[in-house]
Amino acid sequence: MDSSGSNEIRDKIEQIIRTTLLALLMVGLGFLCIVRLLQIQIADIYGFSSEQERPTRTATQSIQAVRGQIADRSAMPLNTNEVVHKVILQRAFLPFDEENEMIALVLEVLEKHNSGHDEPENRWFDTLPITREQPFEFKDVPREELDLFLSNLGLNLDATVEHVIRALAENYSISSEQSGDCPQKIRNIGGVRYEMEAAHFSFQNRYVLAEDISLDSVIELVERSFMLPGVDIIEEATRSYTHGEILPHIRGRLTAISQEQFAALRDSGYSRGDLIGLFGIEQSMESVLRGENGILEITREITHGAGSGWELISAETTLEPRAGHSVMLTIDAEFQGQVEAILRNHLDHLNRNENNRNVQRYPTEEGARSGAIAVMCVKTGGILALATEPTYDLNDYIELLLAEAQGEPLLPYSPLRNRATEWGFRPGSTYKTITAVIGLMEGAITRACRISCGGRYWLFNNPRCWETSACGSLSVARALADSCNVFFYEVTRRLGAEAFAQQSIDLFGVGTDLNIDVRSEPGRMTTADIFEGLHGRNMGGADLVQAGIGQSETLMTPLHLASAAATVANNGVRLRPHLVHSVWNYDFTELIHETQPQIVSDAFANVNNCPETRELITTALTATQEGLLERAVMNRRFYTHLTDGNMPAYKTGTPELIPGYLYNSTAMGYYPAENPQIAFAIVIEGGDRASRSIRNIINAYFYGDFEPLPEEASGEFFHVPWDAPREPLAGRYGGRLITELGE
Repeated sequence: MDSSGSNEIRDKIEQIIRTTLLALLMVGLGFLCIVRLLQIQIADIYGFSSEQERPTRTATQSIQAVRGQIADRSAMPLNTNEVVHKVILQRAFLPFDEENEMIALVLEVLEKHNSGHDEPENRWFDTLPITREQPFEFKDVPREELDLFLSNLGLNLDATVEHVIRALAENYSISSEQSGDCPQKIRNIGGVRYEMEAAHFSFQNRYVLAEDISLDSVIELVERSFMLPGVDIIEEATRSYTHGEILPHIRGRLTAISQEQFAALRDSGYSRGDLIGLFGIEQSMESVLRGENGILEITREITHGAGSGWELISAETTLEPRAGHSVMLTIDAEFQGQVEAILRNHLDHLNRNENNRNVQRYPTEEGARSGAIAVMCVKTGGILALATEPTYDLNDYIELLLAEAQGEPLLPYSPLRNRATEWGFRPGSTYKTITAVIGLMEGAITRACRISCGGRYWLFNNPRCWETSACGSLSVARALADSCNVFFYEVTRRLGAEAFAQQSIDLFGVGTDLNIDVRSEPGRMTTADIFEGLHGRNMGGADLVQAGIGQSETLMTPLHLASAAATVANNGVRLRPHLVHSVWNYDFTELIHETQPQIVSDAFANVNNCPETRELITTALTATQEGLLERAVMNRRFYTHLTDGNMPAYKTGTPELIPGYLYNSTAMGYYPAENPQIAFAIVIEGGDRASRSIRNIINAYFYGDFEPLPEEASGEFFHVPWDAPREPLAGRYGGRLITELGE
């Protein structure tokens, strides 16, 4: 075979070999691909691959913003924040299936050092309805609460506490090694686990196990931190209620957000476990005080197979929290405290001894035990004081609330209700002030008009005047000074039910919501519909004229009365009473917003440049003001110590509750009569002589001091408490002190 033939054969052999090798290579590569695909699929299902890319998850958790403060008019903090040590559990750092061991160790430390609290209930958060220590018993809680607890544990409603302990161990996998088969440890660990579950503990929601723990607990927990992954000891603000006895009803306090509130507010940035205003300014100014929570992003890698769970990749703050704005009230805490003392002094004055009770016009066995005082600024509508008695300390609210809910006899006269804003009283003869203004404005009487009183009214079953021997022929000013019933019976009759009620509502706000920034009672105006609804019959003339002297079905809070007095003092302009003076940054260094006077109604609003109407309204207000001043002049001896030439203008009342037995005492007015600065109202329940505290309110506001009422109530004369002129407080009305009696 020649060489060319040999080469051809060799080329063919090489080509076959190359083709064969290429085919084998392709088959091998295909096989490897199939194997790799099988590996990936199997690894995906069973988690066998160490090389696969593990999925990650990112969760966000709120970082608590510091809540704004609530302060008095002088910027003295009332509701503020105190930095305390808290024990928190973080799901992202807590080892998988090791919650019980971590909790047991933390509780051991807290119990060892008592966590700064004497009572076991305060060592960590635990609201289970069984006692904290052996022998275990169900707590005295509403049956519905207990049934829900048992149902949540999967127990029958007739289960015993022994069943509960076993259920806690089973539901939360509390092993014998973790508890030592000790019922106390099972109860403690299970109680925390139950609370964590109720709080929806998760990557999104941390759990606060305890707060305000002792320094010894802090030190030991920090020392053991290498044994406690997922357990953090942090410094964080908690709400503090300083001077808890000052304005507890107005300031309000916080509570944990409920499920219903969370569902409604989650889109507004709220998280489970957040605190929210429960009542008072804390509730009404929630959006201002709350601030803006920050955001912590937690990224974790999901693991598979034995010991499956997650591995933490990162925890990063993506949004810093922003502190809430602070609220300054219109009320000065010092003046508020003095008005509260004036009210207590008045009640004590009436109840001090049997003689003091007997000299009252309408004494009762229990005496005068409750009342309220409201004071507001005539020029702005700002509320200056709201005193109520009995009252309470804001720090005791939860205990008192539970006692009231359980009907315990610890809360006579309902101290949790603010009588100054949430309690409607019959105004009695103070209402004659309103009747006078309306009668004059509507033309039912004139300033010069005189009505004769013979001791009884000549219509409607002849209701009597309080002065049964007759008041004689009276002008409106004198009728106010003498408080003649018959005069105002006739004025009300002439007005008629519709005009009388409508002007009371429109001009003075009787029976309306005053919109004062916190919960308040609107009261009630006697109208035909109201009367029929209460009594099931039409309102007659006798019922109507009783409303004209503050009886019948009319109810007003002390703040309504003070607002009515301020309306007269402001020449028919009614301003919205308000409690929020201004909004500031957190530490009161930058003003954000200041509340401006807001006119609610104006007697001159519809005058339309009619001189006759303007004159009529002006006369109505002037004549009423003269009557209120004349009342004060008749009792001038009580006010001789006040500033030179200045007198209060006021009206008193004795509303009837039980005819011939139980009466309240009321007073409303303003000071000074010329150029008024403050308006006030006083209600003494079951007591007498409310007007005796008027001068003390004036002295406390303008001079920062007052003289308690005398030991004996029988004395008609009060000595002058100061024998030298005094300077009024800065920013308040100035004047010279009178030290001698004069007419």
